[in-house]
Amino acid sequence: MMSKGFLNGLFMGAITGTLIGVFLNPQLKPQHRKKINHISHELKKQTQGIINGIRENRE
Repeated sequence: MMSKGFLNGLFMGAITGTLIGVFLNPQLKPQHRKKINHISHELKKQTQGIINGIRENRE
């Protein structure tokens, strides 16, 4: 079983990478930026759910 810290780091890295890519890319059209913001918001919700599930399994 992978450690919780490793999984948290993996998810946070993915989210951070996505956000940095969005902010460093000035060619993005506003509607694309909106869509990517929505996707990253969904990702955050999903990863939070996964992290909570892992925490519950530990207890």
